[in-house]
Amino acid sequence: MKTSPFILIDVDTQFDFMDPRGNLYVPGAEQCLPHIQRLIHTAQKHGIPILSSADAHPQDDPEFADFPPHCVLNTPGQHKLPETLTDRVVVVPQRGLTPPEKQAIQAADQVVLNKNVFDLFSNPNAVSLLRESQAHTAIVCGVATEYCVKAAVLGLLKLRMNVQLVTDAIRGVDAQAAHMTQIALQQAGAQCVSTQDVVTHWNFKLQGAHL
Repeated sequence: MKTSPFILIDVDTQFDFMDPRGNLYVPGAEQCLPHIQRLIHTAQKHGIPILSSADAHPQDDPEFADFPPHCVLNTPGQHKLPETLTDRVVVVPQRGLTPPEKQAIQAADQVVLNKNVFDLFSNPNAVSLLRESQAHTAIVCGVATEYCVKAAVLGLLKLRMNVQLVTDAIRGVDAQAAHMTQIALQQAGAQCVSTQDVVTHWNFKLQGAHL
């Protein structure tokens, strides 16, 4: 995995969550796409590693007792949207990695961690990939604020990383719950920023990108 002081964490930007036709659409999620795309484009320009998570449920996942079936592995609804992908992507399964898989990760611009619960840290490779990135600041975008985004931020804070939550690049299922979650995450230590804040900071610190 690429190394950088920063890492972009892109949470569950998949068809079933982000598209109004999706099985578990997050209201307004598509409005985040231009911001998420800009973050990914700028990260790629600067060589900042991109660590994405993706729901990858089996057909009979117990979670479907609480939520409509969504993001079933290898179905169209499980796919990440094109705006959220780079040209060199490696998908990491929920198991240990083979030597060829580890080698592929080294050449990738973006690593996608499959998971079947809220927390991206349920993928056993998450912590090691974060450590390999040598990042101390994680920039978080995606959906849904009060579920998988929350789990990602809390996990990153537990690793003692600086966490920036990009407020115009996240959405929640319930607006009030999402707002309360955002406040709670700030109280836990996360910083709320905008896409413009992040891009300006990267361009100043790392140079070489002109948007």
